[in-house]
Amino acid sequence: MNTIQQLLFSILALQSILGFSQFPTNINNPEVMLKNGVIKHTEYTENDSISYYYNSTGQIDHSMNILNGHEYINGKRTHYIQYWLHNYIYNIHGNLIKETQTLKTKNDSTFVVQYSKAYIYNQSNLLTQKSIFDENGSLSKTYRYYYRDTSLIRSATGDTSCFSSIESPNIKCDSILYYYNNTGFQVKSRNYTNGYCNDSTIISYANDTTFWRSTNKYTKGLDLVFIIEDDLSRITEIHFSGTSITKWYFLENGLLEYHETEYLDTKKTIRTVYKYESLN
Repeated sequence: MNTIQQLLFSILALQSILGFSQFPTNINNPEVMLKNGVIKHTEYTENDSISYYYNSTGQIDHSMNILNGHEYINGKRTHYIQYWLHNYIYNIHGNLIKETQTLKTKNDSTFVVQYSKAYIYNQSNLLTQKSIFDENGSLSKTYRYYYRDTSLIRSATGDTSCFSSIESPNIKCDSILYYYNNTGFQVKSRNYTNGYCNDSTIISYANDTTFWRSTNKYTKGLDLVFIIEDDLSRITEIHFSGTSITKWYFLENGLLEYHETEYLDTKKTIRTVYKYESLN
């Protein structure tokens, strides 16, 4: 995954927490789930599946990702099933404050490994810190987020020695700086490692399309991504130049029906289908 993909997917992953209006949530939207009475939805991709279970407020309570695979034991090919169980805890404001990820075997629910994440917010309900803990419960990485009013202007990543104070990360931190236009839309970002800018991204907008152009000072490469939205501000297409094209298709009730990713080098297309269970 290249730099612009990492940046884009990081922002998409944070969109529901940070509230970026220019990056709408395609799935797991609480309003859509509540309107349709959804209590569970499952995504099927080839031999794997992941199921999401919703609470009374339309937020994800927990999810289960079933993994099918094979391994060789004493020279014999053996099929196995494992699953990741994700649990989510929210505060009274509906903000995600804790997430645990547990890998278990499907047959006897034997515990394999567990990771967790913790989230901290300011008085404006903006995410200010994410902490990741390893399988031993030790803090492995910290992310901190800094704002001007409600706009994210800097994110920093590192261990505890990275941050010289709560207000300011030091040069050891990996940081991303974000820049906005007068209307509040992000137009640029710069990625820093050890105090040096490795790459930068320019973001521009034209009607229903958002363009991301990223340059790397080491590879001298240029990556281009463009995103297309519909009239409901839902992402319907993401094009990674020379790599892949993903398209989303919605039902009339607003729920996601399926999405497809075409990999341009192999011409292979992978489809993920969404199935729902509701009280309606």
